[in-house]
Formats: sequence, structure tokens, C-alpha cells
Amino acid sequence: ASAQAQVDNLWDAIGDTMPLMIALDFEYLAKGVTPAQAVANLRDEAAAVEKKFGRPGDIYTYPWFAQSMGTALSSCDELGRCGLWMADLSKGEYPDDSASPFVLKPWTSVKFWQTSGNNSSKVPGIQGAVDHDVFMGTEAELRAHLGLPSAAPTMGPLIYALPDLDAANDTDPDAA
Repeated sequence: ASAQAQVDNLWDAIGDTMPLMIALDFEYLAKGVTPAQAVANLRDEAAAVEKKFGRPGDIYTYPWFAQSMGTALSSCDELGRCGLWMADLSKGEYPDDSASPFVLKPWTSVKFWQTSGNNSSKVPGIQGAVDHDVFMGTEAELRAHLGLPSAAPTMGPLIYALPDLDAANDTDPDAA
């Protein structure tokens, strides 16, 4: 199906409910499709998502596949508008703070980093290990990326309305 047909199908399935994010899965090259054709299709689908939903989607991929696209991907600057969700499992389950995920052009950073569950991470209701997805930014950046309102500001000290002490000491009850 065309990119527009796929986006229209998604719209028909969810109505005008805005999802938190739309991920475009880019990890498989169909038989007979060249990297240039695959990247052009991805570019068209990303443009259709942004037009229909009002903001770009995120591209989900992994290092080996992304690199195999060569200059077709690295020179497609339009895709840089999308967030990059990189499944870079090479750093293990809980990488230390000095580790970073693989990133390639046209992106300059990764929005989401999927790390490996290495058979030890469990989630209730799921049998077997799970991978971890980490947002690479602050809470405010995550809210902005997902189109959510900013968090309510932290309450400062409360100010109590105190009675006018001078008026309370007046002997004339009508003076206050």
C-alpha cells in the first residue's frame, strides 16, 4: 500500500484520537526493494504522518539495518524531523551513564534508546525477558515530544491570608 493509504488506515482505526507517538518501523527490506526506494517510502510515510496528525512520527530501527541503507538514509534530511528510536542492544541491559546509543545522519541524537533485557528483565504479564526503552532527555522534553502539556509547576510556599491585626484590636466594631 502507499504511504498515504497506510496513514489513512491508521487514522480510520483510531479516529481523531491523538496517539502519544506514532512509530514508523524501519527494520526490514522487502525482496527487490533497494535502499533508495525504502528510504523514499519511509520519507513519504513520515510526511503523510506529519500532515495527517500534525507532528512527525518516530523512526524505529537498529544500527546494522540503518547502516545498510547507506547514503540513501544519511542524505535524507527530511527524516531528521522525526525522532530516532534506536534499538541498540550492544551496550547491554543497564548501560552506565557514559554509554550512548548508535546515531547516524540525518539525526544528531537519539530520542528513545532500546537496550537489551538480557534475559533478566521481567514485566508482569509478559513471559520471558523484555527490552528497555529509555527516553534520552528531560521530562519536559518528553512531554513536548509527545505533545503533552507541560507538567504543573511545583507549588511554592503557601501564602495565608492573615486577618488585619490592627483592625482586630480596634474597639469600634464598625471600623474594620
